[in-house]
Amino acid sequence: MAADPAPVPARRVAGRVPATSTPAPSPLQSGPAASPTGQPGVSPTPGPTPAPTAAPGPLRYTVETGDTWIGIAETFGVNAENLAAANGLTLNDFLHPGDVLVIPQ
Repeated sequence: MAADPAPVPARRVAGRVPATSTPAPSPLQSGPAASPTGQPGVSPTPGPTPAPTAAPGPLRYTVETGDTWIGIAETFGVNAENLAAANGLTLNDFLHPGDVLVIPQ
């Protein structure tokens, strides 16, 4: 019977980790989460919030029963004569429920 051959010493290859070492933690393992800044417990500050923009086009108001030129003008903080003029009317013209008025800015 032949004797078992002598064990061949393991060769180390650059960049390889020997099989007996502890494996590096997997990215799927649980643990403290890294923050986007790389510092524990520190999050980046959000940028400034953009200012709201006005809706395109003029402001409009639909006349309701009982509305008057002066009442609508006071509601929107405008002059009643300017309100009527912006709509091609005068204060002598009647308002009717359902009329849509342009409110001057």
